[in-house]
Amino acid sequence: MVPRVDVLVSGVITGSPRVPLSANWTVSSATVVQTLGRPLSGNTANVTINLLQPGQMYSNRVNELVLRIGKNLRFGPTRR
Repeated sequence: MVPRVDVLVSGVITGSPRVPLSANWTVSSATVVQTLGRPLSGNTANVTINLLQPGQMYSNRVNELVLRIGKNLRFGPTRR
């Protein structure tokens, strides 16, 4: 609160950490048979392969600043 002018000033700074990224590729059993020469175990229809190693790429860090300014108004004896 700023005295004499009754103005309220506030702010918040937040930062979100970086998140590991993944690049997933879903490979059908028919494609795996061509490469391995046998179908996937357990009659699985497809398999998901992550093309990136864990921790290889991360998203960008996000920083936010939120500011608020408010004014108290007086009407006679009341204050709003």
